[in-house]
Amino acid sequence: MVEIVAASEFFDERFPGMIDLMKINIEGAEYELLEHLIGHGIIARLKNVQVQFHDFVPHAVERMREIQKVLGVTHKLTYQYPFIWENWRIKNESSSSGEPRARL
Repeated sequence: MVEIVAASEFFDERFPGMIDLMKINIEGAEYELLEHLIGHGIIARLKNVQVQFHDFVPHAVERMREIQKVLGVTHKLTYQYPFIWENWRIKNESSSSGEPRARL
């Protein structure tokens, strides 16, 4: 039996504190996952987010740019190879209690 839960619920139950690294390479589903994590404030608990955005998703460039803009509130881009890999590091770990809370 497989139980499907929202990512925010999974993180709240299994990893309630800070997480050192989340590496995301999920063939187009990264947009939905990141939008969800941002919307629920989980993104502020991720010290590093490594993501491979994929360009075959409808409106990929626009969605990627919006996610990057919102990530820039809590994280700093440390490297980027567009549509290959990029890494975002939390700006101030001590203030990562969810404030400021980024929204999409």
